[in-house]
Amino acid sequence: MSRVALVVDDDPVSRLVLCHMLKGRGWAVEQAADVPAAVTCLGQAPYDVVVCDFHLPSGTGLDVLAAADVAAAAPAFVLVTGMIEHPSLPEDLTVRWGAHLTKPVSSQALDAALEQLFPAPTA
Repeated sequence: MSRVALVVDDDPVSRLVLCHMLKGRGWAVEQAADVPAAVTCLGQAPYDVVVCDFHLPSGTGLDVLAAADVAAAAPAFVLVTGMIEHPSLPEDLTVRWGAHLTKPVSSQALDAALEQLFPAPTA
């Protein structure tokens, strides 16, 4: 059974690339372009991980994180930002998200984040 990811990004190219990368790793992927769509998705289905851009036209990734935190099964959360934004965020919020990726997201960075969040079982 594959894991399910929700990719949230208002930039269709970035969203498509992240979806493609996750699908290539065997993930089932749904997508949303803004906060209301992401909140709707989180209320309708469980996700293993949310990969979310920080800047969205109707809010921020922190709004999506708040919705994910109250979901029936809170998913892991990966925040995607530009390099400058992350240090300006409150430190207590950084504890909640499982990983932080900087745009443009590389395959190696995504793999490292997923391995950190979902380590392979040891024999």
